[in-house]
Amino acid sequence: GVGDAMGMLALLPLCMASNLAAWRHALSGRAGVDNAMLLLVTLVISFVALTRLPYAFIYVLLPLLVAAASTSVFGTALIGCLNTCFIAVLIALGVFLPESSQQRFGEPLLYLPMALTLIPAFLVSVIMERSRREQHQVAIGEAQFRGAMEFSAIGMALVSLEGRLFKVNEALCRMLGYSAERLGELSFQEITYVDDLELDLDLVRDLLAGRINSYQMEKRYLRQDGETFWARISVSLVRDEEGVAQYFVTQVEDIDSRKRAELERERLAERIKLATDAGQIGIWEWDLARNRLHWDFRMFDLYGIRSGPGETTVEQWKASLHAEDHDRVLRELERAVSGLQKFDCEFRIVRPNREVRHLRAIATLTRDEDNRPVRMIGINSATVSYTHQ
Repeated sequence: GVGDAMGMLALLPLCMASNLAAWRHALSGRAGVDNAMLLLVTLVISFVALTRLPYAFIYVLLPLLVAAASTSVFGTALIGCLNTCFIAVLIALGVFLPESSQQRFGEPLLYLPMALTLIPAFLVSVIMERSRREQHQVAIGEAQFRGAMEFSAIGMALVSLEGRLFKVNEALCRMLGYSAERLGELSFQEITYVDDLELDLDLVRDLLAGRINSYQMEKRYLRQDGETFWARISVSLVRDEEGVAQYFVTQVEDIDSRKRAELERERLAERIKLATDAGQIGIWEWDLARNRLHWDFRMFDLYGIRSGPGETTVEQWKASLHAEDHDRVLRELERAVSGLQKFDCEFRIVRPNREVRHLRAIATLTRDEDNRPVRMIGINSATVSYTHQ
């Protein structure tokens, strides 16, 4: 009958939420104590409401809603089921006598209020449980992010939309020489080298406008001691669920040593170019495995060939040797490749316009780990005035 259906309705949420872990959690430890207290309060309020108050089931619903907000889905279902059994016992013992209007319509109207107390409480508990899980996942994510930020080997900062570094990690403090408290008082604009700031700000504006999702750039920071510091930064923008910008996440990679080495190599290459141009010195490289030569501009100029820089062939170089020097130069080159002597040789070449030039070649040989010759790098320089054949 209706009573059986009501019993099934009371047991249904409990069965849906029931498993061994749920029973263990609901009945042990702090959760067990809390659930026992909630059950006791619910039973007391239900008894008082049913025996003393009008519209009793409204008051019966209130502690169930509190339980739904305070405990798990299983805990709420268990308290609701036990409370339903308690009310059924009160009805059976005649402690709670339904109003005459309920008696007039029989069992259906008698048990309907009991059903209406179970359903909303169970639905609220499901919603609250989902909310608690989401909050737990968010808390875990935030804890993982804080841990990753704190112990990261690269610098990291959370930056406000105005540019203030409101949270920084220890790695960034070491890079820039500031304390975390002092960095928190500064903006990225204040610690960015002036020549790099405009590009950084342009990219920030693109990020805020939604034209890009993130950006990377190499830029210089100003350390506390006044020195510049090269870094590669990766910047992304965090938005809320409605797409409103909240703050920037900036990762800072230390590239200072590499960048300074690159700049030093560029300066060295420039000095070498000036020296070779002034001394009419050409630089060449011979790949022995491929039997290919690579000449710079000056080499092509010395040999009177309108090309370069780039590759040429060993045969083309041999063809330019003066006939009287040809065999001697090749013998010396072969002995140098064999490791019997250094290659330091003077010879003549015949340019395409039949002009004869006297050159000196000096080279070093590079070997692999098996001591096999793999590459020869050298220079050619003009030694005396020119003649024609």
